[in-house]
Amino acid sequence: MVGLLTALPQTRLYKRLLGEGRIESESNGDNTGATLNFTPKLDREFLLAGYRDLMQRLYDPTVYYRRIRVFLAHHRPRRGASTVSRHDLMALARSLWLLGVRQRGRVAYWRLFWSTLLRHPRQFPKTIELIIQGYHLRRVAASL
Repeated sequence: MVGLLTALPQTRLYKRLLGEGRIESESNGDNTGATLNFTPKLDREFLLAGYRDLMQRLYDPTVYYRRIRVFLAHHRPRRGASTVSRHDLMALARSLWLLGVRQRGRVAYWRLFWSTLLRHPRQFPKTIELIIQGYHLRRVAASL
């Protein structure tokens, strides 16, 4: 996860920035919303534009799915029967349509989908979970 620096109360940073007159507002604790609660020394718009660009690059489907593959190469799922709920099946169906048909990155989606299903079937549920999380993070990045 990547976020912008936020000056939290009761920290040395907060006290220093307060002393310099650079605190603009109290922090809400959300460092992923592309907001700063202090006056930065660099141009604010330059910092925010760089953050938006970074977020969009990090969660680009091809790049994000490559990181999932690296994770899967090292991840060892627990043994035992995993249950699949109706909710899980609905999430899979929605991902098939939305990410596999409608969205940019569908080719990368299908590559990851089939390679995991064929090579690492026990990791398939985790893969779908991570794919859906990536979609959420792309939406967050696009809204910044």
